[in-house]
Amino acid sequence: MSGKAIRVAVVMGGVSSEREISLLSGREVCNHLPRGRFRVKPVEITAGNRWLLYPGWLEGDFDGMPDGVEEVDAGRALGALLAEEVGRVGGVDVVFIALHGPGGEDGVIQGFFETAGIPYTGSGVLGNAVGMDKILSKQILLQAGIPTPPFVHAASAELRQDLGSFVARAEERFGYPCVAKVGNQGSSHNMGIAADRAALTGLLEVIAAAGEHALVEEYIKGRELTCAVVDRPGGGGPLPLPPTELVPLESRFFDYHAKYTPGATDEITPARIGAEATAAVQELAVRCHRELRCGGMSRTDMIERGGELFVLEINTIPGMTSRSLIPQAAEVAGISFPEFLEMQTLWALEKRGRR
Repeated sequence: MSGKAIRVAVVMGGVSSEREISLLSGREVCNHLPRGRFRVKPVEITAGNRWLLYPGWLEGDFDGMPDGVEEVDAGRALGALLAEEVGRVGGVDVVFIALHGPGGEDGVIQGFFETAGIPYTGSGVLGNAVGMDKILSKQILLQAGIPTPPFVHAASAELRQDLGSFVARAEERFGYPCVAKVGNQGSSHNMGIAADRAALTGLLEVIAAAGEHALVEEYIKGRELTCAVVDRPGGGGPLPLPPTELVPLESRFFDYHAKYTPGATDEITPARIGAEATAAVQELAVRCHRELRCGGMSRTDMIERGGELFVLEINTIPGMTSRSLIPQAAEVAGISFPEFLEMQTLWALEKRGRR
C-alpha cells in the first residue's frame, strides 16, 4: 500500500440496541483516521438493515450522512465496496468495523467480509461470536482456569415456561443481591442488581419477553476495573494498556447511564491499584484476549475483591466515542487516538490481507 492512501470504509449503525453508540463511534473513527495516510468512506447500516454509502471520499469532518443518500441492500453495497476502480463509489482496501452488539459484534458482519475477501479490523468470526455470548465465554474462561463469578443461565423459552423454577434455582445458588443480565447484549442493556425475588423476577421477565438468554450470577462487591489489549502491526504479541478504575457516581454499578452520561462516572487511568496489581490485571486481560480468540483489540471488565480478580466479560469491539475507555487508556500509554486507529487498520491489512 506504500505510495498511495489506504481506502477505508468505516461501518457503523446497525440494527442492535447499541445503534446510537455505534453511530457515535463511527463518527469519531471517521474524523480521526489520519487523512494523509487514509481515504475514508462512511458506511451506515440503518435500523432497517439497509446500507447507506457516503458518495465519494470524506474530505472534512463527518457528522452524518448527507440528505438524499440512496439506501441499498447488502448485496449491492458489498458490490460497491468490492469495486477496484479508484474513481468509483466503493473500492476499499479495508473495513473499520465500528458496530456494537448483535449483527456487528457477534461474528455476523465479520463472516460477510470474510466471504468477500475484504480485510476488516478487530477479532474474527470466532472471537466475536464467543465474546458476544457471555454464557459461552464464561464457560471457556472457567475451562482455562480464569476466575469469573459463579452463574446459572436459561434460554428465553425456559424462562417463559417456568420462570419461577429458574428464580428459585438462582435464589438457592446465590441469594440476594444477585446480578441478572442478557446473555448476548452489550452496554449493560437489561442488566440489573436484584435485591429480592420481585426485582429478579421483573428483570428476567423483561429478558424473556425480548427473546434472549438470561444469565444470573453472584454479586461481587468490589473495585470495578477494565483493561484493554491491542495487537500491533509488525507482531510483538498483544499489548495490554494501563487499566482503568471505574467509580460510578450515580449508579450502583457501571450501567448504561454510567457509561454514556457525562459526569456519571469517574474513569481513573491508570487505576489506583499499585504496580503489582496492575501487572496482574494486565496479565489476566491478555489471557482473556488469547483464550477467547480475540484480535486487534479487546477490553476485559473485571471486579477486584480483597486482592482477588474476577472477569465479568470481554468486549471485542469497545466503544470509540470521545468518552470511551480504550482511547483514554491508549493516550495514557502514549498512543494518540489517530495513532491507535492507524495501528488497528494496518494490523487488519497485515493480518488478513486482500485475498
